[in-house]
Amino acid sequence: MSIERVVDTHVHLINPQELIYPWMEEAPSLNKYFGIEEFNQATDGLPITEMIFMEVTAQIDLNFKEVEWVESLFANEPRLKGIIARAAFGQENVEEELQRFGERDSVLAIRDIIQWEERGYANTDSYIAGVKSCTKNGLAVDLCIYNEQFEDIIDLAKACPDARLILDHFGKPDVKNQQRSPWIDNMKKLADNKNVYCKISGLLTEAELNAWAIEDFDYYLSSALDIFGIDRLVYGGDWPVSTLSGTYKDWFGICENFSSSLSDSEKDKLFYSNARDFYFPS
Repeated sequence: MSIERVVDTHVHLINPQELIYPWMEEAPSLNKYFGIEEFNQATDGLPITEMIFMEVTAQIDLNFKEVEWVESLFANEPRLKGIIARAAFGQENVEEELQRFGERDSVLAIRDIIQWEERGYANTDSYIAGVKSCTKNGLAVDLCIYNEQFEDIIDLAKACPDARLILDHFGKPDVKNQQRSPWIDNMKKLADNKNVYCKISGLLTEAELNAWAIEDFDYYLSSALDIFGIDRLVYGGDWPVSTLSGTYKDWFGICENFSSSLSDSEKDKLFYSNARDFYFPS
């Protein structure tokens, strides 16, 4: 059976007219409007039945403005089901901010991006407290790291056993050079924490940009399945960041090809029901 329904858990909508994205100075091709119409064009013909907005690391004082802008899109796009908002766990007012996010039906999770921080950031008292506050307020937490920061989030997962945590982009292994160690061991250690999921996303930009082959991703996809199991894998498109190295349909096709050996029920878990279970717990 072909894939019939998909929750894309990682859709970056970008609005430079209203928001400021400092990091895009290094990625100017992304610093333009990417909205629903552009997403529809990129995914035309694909069974994207639901989507979740992923924060785009706008200027830190614009967190709520970003959420409000995305909420304004809900009325005209029924497939848009929720928001992963940005918060900075090190800020003094973060407890109040997380409470406010938790009170909004639209906000499902929080991401305080780790990859641009120093080693140990995810183990600070403030970061751990932020994750625990998310749990208290009914919010999941997305973890975006560079590969060398794995040990930090392994310790974080142990410190926050009640949190719903999900690893973005496989932890960003060096696909370009086909890195296996220590990535594989770190994935196993992280997966030992049963409250952690893995997002099948973001590998296009870890490969040779615009010069990758489908088989470049085989090891990472099959390893994630072996390590986390089918019940803890969630699909994400990472559009439009993924366009730095390919099209939306490129990544979807890679994931679809990977899923060809799965049963119909396993495909549905990967592309739909696991995302619903993680981001919309009963």
